[in-house]
Amino acid sequence: MLIVLFAFVAAIGSAAAVPSATRTLPSSVAPGEEFQITISYSDIGMMGQVNETLPDGFTYVSSSLSSGVVTDTNWVKFTLLGGTSFTYNITASDVAGIYTFYGTVKDEDKNVAVVGGNIELVIGASPPTLVTYTITNTTITPPQTTSIDVRFSERVGAIIKIEDASGNLVNELYTSTGVTDPTPKTWDGTYTNGTTVPDGTYTVNVSGVSTTTGLSVVDTSKTIDVPPPNYPPVASFTFSPSYPVTGQIVSFDASGSYDPDGGNITGYWWNISGTVYTVPVFNHTFTTPGLKYCGLMVTDDEGNTNNSAKWVNVNATTETPTVSIGSAEGSVGDTVNVSINIANATRIGAMDISATYDPGILNATNVASGSMIEDLPAPLVACSLIPGAINISFVTYPDAIDGDGELFVVTFDVVGGDTGESSVLDIEADAYTTDVPPQYVSVGTADGSFVVNSSAVSTVSFDPLNSRTYMGSTTTVNLTLDSVPDGLSGYNLTVSLSNQSIAEIISVSFPTWVTLHDNSTPPADSVWLKAADLVGNVGIGDTNISLGALTIRGDAAGVCDIMVTVTGMDDDDGDPINPGTVSGTINVTSVIPLPDHDNPPTDPDSDGFYEDLNGNGRIDFDDVVQYFRYMEWIAENEPVSCFDFNSNGRIDFDDIAELFGEV
Repeated sequence: MLIVLFAFVAAIGSAAAVPSATRTLPSSVAPGEEFQITISYSDIGMMGQVNETLPDGFTYVSSSLSSGVVTDTNWVKFTLLGGTSFTYNITASDVAGIYTFYGTVKDEDKNVAVVGGNIELVIGASPPTLVTYTITNTTITPPQTTSIDVRFSERVGAIIKIEDASGNLVNELYTSTGVTDPTPKTWDGTYTNGTTVPDGTYTVNVSGVSTTTGLSVVDTSKTIDVPPPNYPPVASFTFSPSYPVTGQIVSFDASGSYDPDGGNITGYWWNISGTVYTVPVFNHTFTTPGLKYCGLMVTDDEGNTNNSAKWVNVNATTETPTVSIGSAEGSVGDTVNVSINIANATRIGAMDISATYDPGILNATNVASGSMIEDLPAPLVACSLIPGAINISFVTYPDAIDGDGELFVVTFDVVGGDTGESSVLDIEADAYTTDVPPQYVSVGTADGSFVVNSSAVSTVSFDPLNSRTYMGSTTTVNLTLDSVPDGLSGYNLTVSLSNQSIAEIISVSFPTWVTLHDNSTPPADSVWLKAADLVGNVGIGDTNISLGALTIRGDAAGVCDIMVTVTGMDDDDGDPINPGTVSGTINVTSVIPLPDHDNPPTDPDSDGFYEDLNGNGRIDFDDVVQYFRYMEWIAENEPVSCFDFNSNGRIDFDDIAELFGEV
């Protein structure tokens, strides 16, 4: 009979809009209890009809309809005049069990549809309950475990699972089609795939569906907390100026230290060349020149500590030109670069520089011109390399070296030495002015040092190692890891500039292999970067892996170091990688006034081009005239990139046309 009715409804439904109705039943009632049923309907037209077939033993009582109700032994017909819903009351059977309802709805055109919604009703049954429910540990630190023990009032299909705060499945611990007292289930703070969950509060979802009545119980009242991991603090500090002199105030600042797990730094302990300080920021004055050890230990609010140390090269005075050689560290087999710098140079046209070192630890293989020498039109440079000694002579006459900057970069191979063994880089220099005849200039020196580290499988360095830009312009420096024999799962590191007055990090970007990343907010003279590879983009044995790129803006003329500190780095097996690090430098140079002008050119729109040639602070037609007048002088004396408006790498007449277009 039902098959015929369904076929009839389907046939008439294809020709006209089909009415619809939905039945709402209670989940269960007691035997003989009177209860209410709601029928909601639509698309019946002006008049319609609902026919309900009652299960055996059920008796019709009343309806919210004022008229149009016809009853029989086991069915009720309701005539509908508009509206959207009505209710009717019936008395349940005295016999417990599961009963099925059936009904149809008919519109004014006699189109018929089956009443949807609830069709089954349970009489004389109650849902199962949890008789016992315990969790041994409601707070765990993975891989610590907790045990979940439940017992149901009757046989159920049971599920025990862990969900996150958004209700997403974390781990399904247990499922069964029929059980009353399952064995206790253990959770160790991991996802289904075995990876550890992040800190947070996780809900234990216990549910059971009665195998007899189909009624269910769900309990989400209990939770398990996973607290944040307890990491040691990160000790980080800066000092300024980068190349102090005796008697000069040096500012130390450790406010960049932090606790990665969100705690606070509660203690600072400094050793500044034997003097102890216990505050984050202070000033210190060195009374003697030389390399000074400066160490910092920080303590967080959970009692964890960490250390950081730097060497401060203290020069003798601010008046005498000073030639210094940098310090470095590395492992046997490494290649390291050390800069030879000059400070307070005035009209120097020639120099003799010699440096000695321990040939059992280092071997000098190359001397390259630094930025100050490269900027000169035609310097004459001669050098000799013998085991344990470097000799360099150069003549720049008639051009002079003035101010601070990098003279040369010496490349060393690390050939020997035990871990912790060091070599002094002893430097001496004589200088002469551009006068005719040349006048001898007394030059101060500042030695460097090299310390042998334990062999590092990998090395983090900058590319390029020695960068250059101009005041108001930017340059990009890449951070590179040379190799990962066992893959790379992630890292946490800090990049710092030694002199915040010379340059500043203004932005950070990450390579495409990174899945998750975070960094502190630039602009700053120190930023931390954190990244993870969740899908194995970096393979085992890969080389020259990009860790990120930093955009650095030049703010003042001078040279400052770019340093990297690796806080944490793990391979694909979760084992720590302890890479070596190689510091770099950034050399910021400035433009100079044009002939017959007092003020240097400026960059009014901060686009890296110096359109204001006459130095009056704005772009005007006189700038075009001055460019045309001193075109050859600009090509010989100014940084070409600052005035190359068409970006073709040279000074030409099209640059004048480009400048005129901006007036």
